Amino acid sequence: MYRLRATVLINQVESSPSKLILVNTKQAAAKSPAIQSVNVLVNGSAIFQFIPAEDADVVTLQNYTLEYREVSSPDPTWTGFEFESDSSNEVLLTGLLPNRTYEARLFANGNVVHGHRSRTVPFHTNNTAQLPEISLDPEEEIVLDPDVTLPLEVNCHVVSSPPSNIHWLVDGQPIQAEHSFYTVTNSPVDDKKTTSSIHIKSRTRNDNLTCVAANPAGQVSSSVAVRIRGPGSPPSAVTLQSERGGYTVSWAPPTHPNGNITKYVVYHSSNKEDPLSDWQKLVLDGTENTVRILSEAEDAFYVRVQAAADSGPGVISDIVAIEKDTVPISVSLHYEDPPDQEHLLIEPGEKINVRCSARGKPRPQLLYVIVEENDDPEAEEDVWTILDTTIENDNVVGDVEFTTLSSKVLHCKAKNTAGSNSSSLTFVVRKPGDAPHDVQVLSIDARDVVIVWKAPKFPNMNIESYELLLNEDVSEDAEYWQKYLTTTRDNSVPMTRLSLPTEQLKPSYQYYVRVRAINQAGAGPLSEPIEFTTPNGGESHLCIEASISFKMNLGPENPPSQVSVDINEANIAVMRWNKPNCTTEILNYVIYFTRDLGISNEDYREWQTVEVPATETQFKFDHQVGLKPKTFYRVRVSAKNDVAEGPVSETKEFETAHSELPIPTDIRTSVAEDNTLTITFSAVRDPDDHSSAIQRYKIELAQSDDVLNANWHPVNASSSSIDDMTSQANFAPLLSRSNLGQVVLSSLGLRTRAEIEGGPVIEKEPNLFETLQLVCRAEGSPVPEVTWYWNDDPIESEKEGWTVQQEQSERVTVSTLARSSVRESGLALCVASNEDSNATAQVEVRVLGPGSAPRDVRAVGWRNQINVTWQEPLIANGAIMVRVNDIVEFARYLVSEPGDVPTNITWSFDENDSLFIDWSRIQYPNGNVTYILYLSNFVDRVAGPPVRIPQVPYNVNVTLQISAENEWGEGEKSDPITFLTPHGGPRNAPSLTSLLSKDMKVTMSWLPPTQPNGEIKAGKRIWKQLKNHEAENQPWQYVQVNANRTNFTIDESVGLEEDSHYKMKISATNERHEGPASEISWFDTYINIGEDLPAPENVTAYLRNTSLVVHIPLKHTYQNYVIYVRPEYSEQYWKYEAINVTDTQETLVIQHFPLDKNDNYRMKISGLKHGRESRSSQEFALTVEPEPNETSATTESDAAEANKANAAEKRRIVKEPPL
Repeated sequence: MYRLRATVLINQVESSPSKLILVNTKQAAAKSPAIQSVNVLVNGSAIFQFIPAEDADVVTLQNYTLEYREVSSPDPTWTGFEFESDSSNEVLLTGLLPNRTYEARLFANGNVVHGHRSRTVPFHTNNTAQLPEISLDPEEEIVLDPDVTLPLEVNCHVVSSPPSNIHWLVDGQPIQAEHSFYTVTNSPVDDKKTTSSIHIKSRTRNDNLTCVAANPAGQVSSSVAVRIRGPGSPPSAVTLQSERGGYTVSWAPPTHPNGNITKYVVYHSSNKEDPLSDWQKLVLDGTENTVRILSEAEDAFYVRVQAAADSGPGVISDIVAIEKDTVPISVSLHYEDPPDQEHLLIEPGEKINVRCSARGKPRPQLLYVIVEENDDPEAEEDVWTILDTTIENDNVVGDVEFTTLSSKVLHCKAKNTAGSNSSSLTFVVRKPGDAPHDVQVLSIDARDVVIVWKAPKFPNMNIESYELLLNEDVSEDAEYWQKYLTTTRDNSVPMTRLSLPTEQLKPSYQYYVRVRAINQAGAGPLSEPIEFTTPNGGESHLCIEASISFKMNLGPENPPSQVSVDINEANIAVMRWNKPNCTTEILNYVIYFTRDLGISNEDYREWQTVEVPATETQFKFDHQVGLKPKTFYRVRVSAKNDVAEGPVSETKEFETAHSELPIPTDIRTSVAEDNTLTITFSAVRDPDDHSSAIQRYKIELAQSDDVLNANWHPVNASSSSIDDMTSQANFAPLLSRSNLGQVVLSSLGLRTRAEIEGGPVIEKEPNLFETLQLVCRAEGSPVPEVTWYWNDDPIESEKEGWTVQQEQSERVTVSTLARSSVRESGLALCVASNEDSNATAQVEVRVLGPGSAPRDVRAVGWRNQINVTWQEPLIANGAIMVRVNDIVEFARYLVSEPGDVPTNITWSFDENDSLFIDWSRIQYPNGNVTYILYLSNFVDRVAGPPVRIPQVPYNVNVTLQISAENEWGEGEKSDPITFLTPHGGPRNAPSLTSLLSKDMKVTMSWLPPTQPNGEIKAGKRIWKQLKNHEAENQPWQYVQVNANRTNFTIDESVGLEEDSHYKMKISATNERHEGPASEISWFDTYINIGEDLPAPENVTAYLRNTSLVVHIPLKHTYQNYVIYVRPEYSEQYWKYEAINVTDTQETLVIQHFPLDKNDNYRMKISGLKHGRESRSSQEFALTVEPEPNETSATTESDAAEANKANAAEKRRIVKEPPL
């Protein structure tokens, strides 16, 4: 931040300064990262966890430097360790000595300048992290009988310092949050011991349970096996069918067999009240899944099925029965104040109370389960929970009460001996479900308060930002807290940290912070408040919730001493001071200076500031600071540590001198016979003492007529004299005969200077991947321009691998010359010039070795020797020396396996969903080759391409690799290709044949898909309401119907609204997947339309070949028409629909009309408007031959009109004509 005031200079008189203006400039250096924790390991290593800086770019800021040193060491030098960060934001530091105290700091080094250093963090190597100690209760294998009512719990006891993160694995897979079968709870016992328990809902599954504890020292795990003696679930999908002379029972294997199924036992009886031992029993092989039981017709028949595995008998199924006087089960869910849609939008953590109601005979039992979206609740029977019920008006009623942090589906199922039925509700949570966790105040100092946290576990949508709330009163409503919002750049993940400037907070004051996440749906819940106290400059102890504590150290106790300001020989003010006497480490010094007499010494914080590293005890006010010549200044200095700034020194005053000397004038030159050049000019007066002249001057010569681009060289004069009476100066340099060039003369007070860093000789090893970089710093007034030369040839940027970057300030130009490789030795020359003077600097780049390899290397074998020839490298960088170091014996190797891999691999699916794979054969088979196909778990050998693979599993991702194999072995595999197999649903959509809207009821008819690809299980009708022409923003609503239906009616009970416009489409679903949807149709729900819809008039029609041609008048009334055609001998009509007929259209063509030339046909037509059908026209006869005035018309024109009419070609028999 800069503080500016402006003045006006009129006739060498300066006005009073203006008001103070604050200007914030962009930082060239990256902000400091934050070291979050240091975990010391037993092997002399330490793991540092850090948080990147707020302005860190994950693309460019990947390089960091970790500096560390021993606190008690007499050497104050920091040791640097450079590393490249990754997503874990952790780094391992090795080689530390035991029982020592270290301090460390971190900064980013991937920018033009190094980033700001983080706070110094101390740590001790005697506090090492130990591996966790873990024990399970019970420890031995758990063997139990199957039981669907008894739960199981396993405890994991962990002793760890520092505390460990504990999680469970089931069969090697982590447990999802809010799992319906497994529940994990962690309970801290003390600072080192934690008990984690996994609760299993029932004893129905074989599981391998693993408890994993991880801390910085490593990860330890312990496992225990749960073995169930027998199937934990009964045979699934048990059905009973009555047939002549008996019954047929069928079933599917149990979902949790817990071993190999060896047999099935079928129990049957005509009295369900009999004990199971009295039921008749059939024992079947484990491969059977159906049995026929011969029995006479009875009033009731009851069946139960049980499976047995090699581990023992399993759970028996519920009773399945055929009884008289049964009533089908109906089940419904009732939610208080639900929206008129299936998906219910709720707040995270909202208390949900849903009533499940069922009716049926026999009286059904209610069960429920809450699962994730898209999960099948019937896949596992042991996740269902029996619901406590009551009887209300012959209905079985049960209430389900729950809360959720993410979207869930509630399924309620009612079942009895006759069957089951279910209903479901989807509760959608879009806002973040939980608050950010592990919120902590990472650091507090005089500059800022750094607060960090971790992202919520249930974001539900992409987190866009975080909001931090700050307040002094924790009990005040969150609406009145101060709010700070994090930023996100380039659609990346938002930062989980925020820095609050301390200067915006009250000193020595208690504050509370809370954090919440924000996504597109809104803000999530707030975290628990965290307390912190701002520093006050003295010693204080800050106690922060969640076991976070900081000790506030003092800033430097004393100011710098012995402050002085001197003006050196270059007219530059130099400030010096002594280090203050303090007990804390000084990070830097702050220099305050001003020439504004309107700001008092007490308001020194409003002065201009410059920060100086702690290693310096002097500062030069050079051209970058920009002191005004011949001006009175005041200056003060203070010291800073990592917490606060100390007291400021006393005020020192000084006055600057003239900054520049005048330019010599009246320059004349003469060359004598001995090539002595005499230069005469008017001497420059000393600005501080006009009675004397400047004695020292600089002479530069250039051998060029191009003044701007000349290469200037300094020349020392052999003699010089100054006549004080006339102020004339004479210089006599000696020139060689060939050096005739330009002369530039300047006084030493005003001259252009140039310097190349690292000169005069830079030695480099040849390296094609290293960048050669030279930096030239030029200073002058006016600011000079810099040009580069390489071996006396000018350098152009972006050519021959060179790049030139130049930065200019008030009087300084910094030019950086870079080359993409280190290959060539040469002389680099930096030329700095302005309109008054110029300067040069050069450096020799010495590459220690050839910059390129020998060329055209050839080896020719002859008898028992090899002749090798080559040419010298293009870039030799000196004399080439050839030396033979060794003689190598070569062995002959025979490549046996195939030498390359199959390429150009393509795949496709045909109409039967068979997979076709093709590829290019290999070029180097090295024998008789066959090919091996790796298709996920499927492996097969084939002779060659192409290959057809039938019966590929539906709707799965498969990975394809192909290798070649000969008699010597298998070659390398091709790169893996992953693709999705067909979903297996119907291949085409149902055909919508009729859509009629009347009195808020819409009746539709359709034909099933012609390619069902299996058995159609259900159909889905989908519609969307259009409001204000915003069709794309309105959600689609749908209803599913049975597969055996071909018509359906929807009304206001499913959400239709009056006077609305709707889109409509239809799809079918088989046993595997839903198929494509039909084309979109339209209908309206306009009611109370009083206008009469007249019949279309002046309509004519005739039959041409296999087409029906209908003529309608221009500017007709309707855009949609219904055409009825029948043979004269029949009363049944064929119905055709023509939609989207324009006002200028006169012809409707229905192609492929089922014409029989031996029959006569009659026709009538009606219109459609707002979903209502008008009165039909009078019936008239159709003629087969074309009309006389249409004999010249072509069938192509009729076909074009047919495309415009979009006439439906689907025929439907109508028993009666419409009214």
